[in-house]
Amino acid sequence: MYSALINMPGYLPDTEPEEFETCREAWQYLVGELEHDWDNAEQNGDSEIGYLATHTEMHSFDQNLPGIVYAGNYAYSVEYTGEI
Repeated sequence: MYSALINMPGYLPDTEPEEFETCREAWQYLVGELEHDWDNAEQNGDSEIGYLATHTEMHSFDQNLPGIVYAGNYAYSVEYTGEI
């Protein structure tokens, strides 16, 4: 199992991590969340540049591996949580 979490470093998460059977599914969930946040970036007063860089990074590395990427003040991470 893999968990996907969006969090502001230094703060406790607002929600529990989402759970997925594969690492790739977890990353795809985070890509969708990032795209949603990116669509609302201007409305929230965020820079769209950070979202573009993070979106590119999420698509340019091996999504079969856990990891972490940053967009603005947020960390998008996938962790291995153990066997199903």
